[in-house]
Amino acid sequence: MENLLRARIWRVKRLLFLGKGGWGRMEKPSPSKTQSPYERAMSQTVRPDAARINRDYYDRFAATEQPYWKYMAAPRARVGRIRKLTRDMAPGLICDFGCGNGALLLAVARDFPKARLVGIDLSPAQLERNRREHPKISWKEADLSAKLDDAFFDEAPALGLSSEVIEHLDRPDAYLRNIHRVLAPGGRLILSTQSGKIRATERHVGHVRHFSAAEMKEALTRAGFSRVRVWNEGFPFHDLSKVLANLDPEKTIKSFDRDSYGPYQRLVSAVLRGLYLFNTKGRGAQLYAVAEKTAPGQGRESENPKDSFARFGYEWHHYDEILPEYETQFRRWTPFFEPSDWKGRTFLDVGCGMGRNSYWPMTYGAAGGKAVDLDERSLTAARRNLARFPEVAVARESAYQLSDRGRFDVVFSIGVVHHLHDPERALASMRDAARPGGWVCLWLYGFENNEWVVRWFDPLRRALFSRLPIGAVHALSILPAALLMALVRLRRNPPPYQRFLRTVSFPHLRSIVFDQMLPEIAHYYKRDEVLRLMESANLTDIEIVWVNELSWAARGRTPKA
Repeated sequence: MENLLRARIWRVKRLLFLGKGGWGRMEKPSPSKTQSPYERAMSQTVRPDAARINRDYYDRFAATEQPYWKYMAAPRARVGRIRKLTRDMAPGLICDFGCGNGALLLAVARDFPKARLVGIDLSPAQLERNRREHPKISWKEADLSAKLDDAFFDEAPALGLSSEVIEHLDRPDAYLRNIHRVLAPGGRLILSTQSGKIRATERHVGHVRHFSAAEMKEALTRAGFSRVRVWNEGFPFHDLSKVLANLDPEKTIKSFDRDSYGPYQRLVSAVLRGLYLFNTKGRGAQLYAVAEKTAPGQGRESENPKDSFARFGYEWHHYDEILPEYETQFRRWTPFFEPSDWKGRTFLDVGCGMGRNSYWPMTYGAAGGKAVDLDERSLTAARRNLARFPEVAVARESAYQLSDRGRFDVVFSIGVVHHLHDPERALASMRDAARPGGWVCLWLYGFENNEWVVRWFDPLRRALFSRLPIGAVHALSILPAALLMALVRLRRNPPPYQRFLRTVSFPHLRSIVFDQMLPEIAHYYKRDEVLRLMESANLTDIEIVWVNELSWAARGRTPKA
């Protein structure tokens, strides 16, 4: 009886929601307060097969001039704003990721007459028309939620544009990671999208997700971008025009979703363009973002407080001793290998710090290896700690640009990849350094059981600790370290990792706390995100282990020749 009643209630809700006009779609319940802005955005219900909906919509208009883009206030305002955001640049190659009819790309190109232009879209009909109208531009067909082939560009774009695209996508996270991967180091992405409620007219053109400023900033940061700025514009007239258009969405769509505009449509468009001049910056449903892809080594030769590797160099300069308890940690972070498994194998330690994770394989009988890092203080400590093992080379190399190819039996990175701007690129470089059929191993922060860290501590780290001088962060670390020691000593039945912390000295415990406080970036991965990361490098035989019920160890085998 109860199940029958629930079924009838659901049917009534469905009929009410999907009634006349069919504009609505069911939303999930309000998200948990423990979710980050990014996760709230990702958890929104998505209409299935957004790519097909958008391809069909733009294919339908491919043969027309699409007067909406020529006359309406919103697209013209966006073009003006985006052009202003590019005028301090001199890009050699500009790419519009989701170019549509190319109007934005052409407008921006007026400021850069010598730049090469590339437009990417998923509508073959639209691209065919673009090629006829503008044959000097390179028009490419691609689904930008799927990984682009490495040979897709013969030159990496220095400027990426994304205007009113991301709100249409089932996988906006994959889209942003894709753009970050193909942009040139030091390149810039300028993005526009909509914020706030998804209205009926927007669902008609395939909107499936709107972002708040906080959600978009976190999404871009997670994709690897740095120097991210996000803000709203458009209050009051952009917002008001959306409200008025949706008083009768069917009529609005019939009037303005058409091949040509008559006197009425042109008059409305002209009035709105005038009113848009009075919109304010800081509020409104129009969202803009500017983000950069940090170049390897860019600004990293100094003690810039945002340079994660330099801040870790400070840590390994102060905590440079090999302690016996480090072996326990190493064994937990590499659960796929017993000590005997290292015998006779070669390894590459990516982000070696002071060398402690290269030390233990050598004591187990490894044939030799290489330990790489970027900070000279870390490398000095590593050379000292590994001096008894001349078979281990210590070198200054970036995780993104490893010099060896197809050499090592095991390539591992412990506690490094979750601090990088571009984890996928680093993992691909690690894969290439391993021999065919060799192993690539990671240890990463886990999201599961760390929700409180993501919600409370991580925002504090980003807003305060990552900006403070590193010496000040070290001084402050004594307070949370003392609180943590008291907690693990007084708690009756602590979880596994806290039981381990009971066994370490206070300086070691403080170094662990300090390690959490100092980085610029810290990703906390869910299990399925770890799997996608490993799959992005085309690794096989992937294994994932939950370490200490707080983190993830993963390994995968490189393709055999």
